[in-house]
Amino acid sequence: MTRSAPLTVLHVPVACCAIEALAAESALAELGVNLVIDTPESADVLVVSGTVTHTMAPTIRALYDRMPSGRRVVAFGVCATTGGPYWDSYSVLQGIDRIIPVDRYVPGCPPRPHALVEAITSLATDVLVPAELA
Repeated sequence: MTRSAPLTVLHVPVACCAIEALAAESALAELGVNLVIDTPESADVLVVSGTVTHTMAPTIRALYDRMPSGRRVVAFGVCATTGGPYWDSYSVLQGIDRIIPVDRYVPGCPPRPHALVEAITSLATDVLVPAELA
């Protein structure tokens, strides 16, 4: 049983890596990936790009919680994965995996846009074909 609807991605652009993630939009669209802006209930993949502060963390967790089961998460950029150069700041979360599970880490400062395309493409089969049927 495969999913008939296209894969949908909710992008949370919180800092500078967001520019590189946005640069991947046209390539993702060509692959049939829909980028959603404000409807986490219809998103399969959550992409967080940039530095996440402790103040932002509850909002990101709430978006994740509103997504349907089977959701996947991509941490895009070193700040989203580890806190980056700001890791020791009192206000910076040292990686989004401290608040939500992460399926793909895309390192770099900033990562290349193609790296996001690869991460989402690698998740597509996980989302489109449930694990119990694969």
